[in-house]
Amino acid sequence: MKNKTNLKILFDGPFYSTPHAGIARYFNNISRKLSYNNETYFSRRIDQSKSKEVKLPKFRHFRPHRLSFQLEKLWFQAFKRSHFDIVHLVEYELSPTGLFFIDRGSKLVITIHDLIHEQIGAPSNLLDKNKRQNTYQKADAIIFDSYATRDDFRIYYPDVSLDNKINSVIWLGSSFNAPEKHRNEKKHQFLFVGARNGYKNFKTALEAFIHHSKSYKDAKLVVVGSPPTPRELEIVNSNKLNANWVSYSTDDVLKKLYQESIALLYLSNKEGFGLPLVEAMSMGCVPLAGNHSSLSEVLGNEGMYVDQNDPRDVASKMERLLIDLNFRACKIQSGLDRSKVFSWDITSKKILSTYHSIFNH
Repeated sequence: MKNKTNLKILFDGPFYSTPHAGIARYFNNISRKLSYNNETYFSRRIDQSKSKEVKLPKFRHFRPHRLSFQLEKLWFQAFKRSHFDIVHLVEYELSPTGLFFIDRGSKLVITIHDLIHEQIGAPSNLLDKNKRQNTYQKADAIIFDSYATRDDFRIYYPDVSLDNKINSVIWLGSSFNAPEKHRNEKKHQFLFVGARNGYKNFKTALEAFIHHSKSYKDAKLVVVGSPPTPRELEIVNSNKLNANWVSYSTDDVLKKLYQESIALLYLSNKEGFGLPLVEAMSMGCVPLAGNHSSLSEVLGNEGMYVDQNDPRDVASKMERLLIDLNFRACKIQSGLDRSKVFSWDITSKKILSTYHSIFNH
C-alpha cells in the first residue's frame, strides 16, 4: 500500500488566475492550498494566466483546440514528468494529457458539482450522458459538493456504483471575512450574483425588487454577472428601477458589495451547492433562498427561506430585513456563525485525505 506525503497532482483543465465562475473558484482555491505540500499542475493555461503556487504550461491554450490539446500533451511528456499520482478532472472530459497519464496509472478523481444539465435536459453539445457515465466509471474517487448532489447522482447514474469507489461529500469553502466593525453598516441595497438564465430565476428576483421599489424609491439592486440583456434593461427602465450591473467583478469589489448589501437574492430553483450563500453570510449579507436541494444543507437553520417563485413573498422578506433592525442583526450574526463551517482550508484538507484514501483503499 502507498502512503505518500508529497503527491504530484494534475488538475486536468484550464487555470484562471482571477476566476469568476464557481467551478473555477473551486479549483483555483484548492490547487493553491494543496500546493503547499504537494506538486500541483494544470494542463491548460488560459490567456496570460500566472500563478506562484501552481505550475502551468509555458504557452496559452489556442485554437484549433485539437492541435493545442496535442501540443500540451507533448509538452508534459517531454518537459515536465512521466507520471502524476492524481489526475483531478476539472471539466466533463479528460484531455489528451489527462488520458495519457491515466493510461500510465495515475488515479482519476472527479468532483461533481451538480446534475443541472441532467435535470433541465441540456442539448447534446452540453450533455452526452453516455460519455459522462463512461468517465465516471473510470474514476477511482468521486467527490460531491453536497449530499443533495450525491443523491441526484444516484438517480441519474444508477449504473455507476459508488460502493466500489472512494466517494465523499466535501463542502466548498470561502475566504471572505467581514471586518467586525462594518458588519451592520448597510446601504438600502440588494444583491444578485451569478448567472441569470432559466433555473437561476432572476426574473423572480427582478419582480420582487419591483414590488419593493413601489414602497421604497431609494432601494437599489446590484447585479453581478454578465451585462444586462435588452429585455432586462427594458424592464428596469419601464419601472424606473435603481439598478446597477457590475460585470466580472474582482473579489475585492464583490466583498464590498456583500458587505454593503442588506440581502443576497439567491432564488435559484436548482443548485449543487450555492457558493454565493457562503460568501454572503461570511460578509454579513443575509441570503434569501428557497428551502430545497443543497440550499437548506448550506444554510442550515440560519437561512432566511422564501418561496423562490413568489415575488411578493420575497419582497415581504426584503422589507422585514430593511425595517426590523434587531431581526436583521440576529440574521447577520447567525449567518456569520454558520459561515465558519466553510473554509477552503477545510475543503482542501478533506480533498487531500480523499487522495490518500485511494492508495489505501
